[in-house]
Amino acid sequence: MKYSLCFLFISVALFYGALKLELWGIPLFWLAGDFALLSLAYALNKPGLLGKSRGRISLWALIVWAPFLAFNYGVWHLYRLLISENAFDTLDDLVLSRRLFPSEYPSDLTNLVDCTAEFTERRPLDFEVNYISLPILDASVPELDLAWKAIDQLKPGRTLIHCAQGHGRTALFAALLLLKRGWATTVDEALLMLTEARPGIGLNKKQRQWLDRHWRESLNQEAE
Repeated sequence: MKYSLCFLFISVALFYGALKLELWGIPLFWLAGDFALLSLAYALNKPGLLGKSRGRISLWALIVWAPFLAFNYGVWHLYRLLISENAFDTLDDLVLSRRLFPSEYPSDLTNLVDCTAEFTERRPLDFEVNYISLPILDASVPELDLAWKAIDQLKPGRTLIHCAQGHGRTALFAALLLLKRGWATTVDEALLMLTEARPGIGLNKKQRQWLDRHWRESLNQEAE
């Protein structure tokens, strides 16, 4: 709800600024509308409102979300250039990654798990992988059944997991996978393994609570 209210506040501020600029404010009206829709997407936890399907942003969504997507791409590139961090780090057969350029992918991947809802996926240039799309809003959580489905779709082999910067959403899915595989027995242990591999990784309070709750429920179901 915090992110929803934040984006709603940005939307109102942009609408106010657009009114002051009159005709020159038309682009701001568009961007303000996008932030209002984004506030709704976060309030309902509906990443599908961003229009991503099979790894690509739909044409209608590209039009509707054009100002926000341009803003988001700019922020992503700026962060990538300013922050000194590996594009990806490895943990056994897992690759923990930010969003990569096609030429940056390791060449021995079997699976590619895309946890972004706000980017079209740029596939590797010279090889095929088992692509799995699990759209999650930034700093948010997925639907549990979709997360389990994504894990079930993994093939044996090296798996790259990425979100925008390779921190929160990447950590969330990777931790769930470590627990499911039995590589870690507790959430704390899974997160410690991940942070040792990629120091910038981590979960916010909402993501940590989601993982704690659903992993505990999973253990209880197995015990019954």
